[in-house]
Amino acid sequence: MANQKHGMSKTCIYHIWVNMKKNCKKGLLGPNVKVCERWEKFENFFEDMGDRRPYALLRRLDYTKDFDKDNCIWVY
Repeated sequence: MANQKHGMSKTCIYHIWVNMKKNCKKGLLGPNVKVCERWEKFENFFEDMGDRRPYALLRRLDYTKDFDKDNCIWVY
């Protein structure tokens, strides 16, 4: 099972990652907004963004661009 690889399937950051991917797939964030190929794997997303502080939200710096390391930050 994929979730057992990282042991983080019950964490907030994992659910943020799942929802980010789901919202992009459904087109809820714009018809052309995607998650970068590297972030298709949770471990890569976690490596790039690090753990989040309580109440932090994932935001894109430029809402016309995709979700990737250079365009995302944690905001409080």
